[in-house]
Amino acid sequence: MSNWSLASCKELHAYRVDDQLIIVARGEKPTPCYEVKIEQLPTLIEPPEFAVMWWSRPGICPQIVVPYRVVGRFPWKNTAKEVAVHCREGKKMVKIEPAPDVLSRQMSLSGGGDIPTPFAKIPAPFTQRDEGIGYSDSFSFEEAFHNAINSLPPEKPSGVADGMTVIHVVDTGAEFGGFLGLHRMFVRVVRFSQ
Repeated sequence: MSNWSLASCKELHAYRVDDQLIIVARGEKPTPCYEVKIEQLPTLIEPPEFAVMWWSRPGICPQIVVPYRVVGRFPWKNTAKEVAVHCREGKKMVKIEPAPDVLSRQMSLSGGGDIPTPFAKIPAPFTQRDEGIGYSDSFSFEEAFHNAINSLPPEKPSGVADGMTVIHVVDTGAEFGGFLGLHRMFVRVVRFSQ
């Protein structure tokens, strides 16, 4: 059972940079021990919807309210002009704004860039190649890798009864600072499928 629940949000922004949607949420946490994240809801509706979630780490924690700022980056090929973000206060429709120039430049630099050879081409006997990227604000490789796999698009039916899928980690790193105030680990993966 998950201890995550909807977080309280005071401010929400959404930006589109190329095929990425950036959601920025601000608010106040009941204590410094709360971790906050933005996740895509597992519903099969278009455009996808998102939620700002939090949970409190166990242990002794000062009972003071502190501000939070969290950023989520998601693959986005949709043409919607706004996106639904769920918070404790309810569902909010957030206008997708053009990205500031500084954000566009930062996004073009973050996460490594082009996939180096030998991963640039589809090796035999595979016929499909997809890329994904995942993040972890707690610098957990396992969490970032899991998020990267979940960011991959659904596999297309191949007609191969016992088809094989191979996932390569092609880049890992961390992002700090910038317009978004990033402080997280990333894992970039490439999936080859038959």
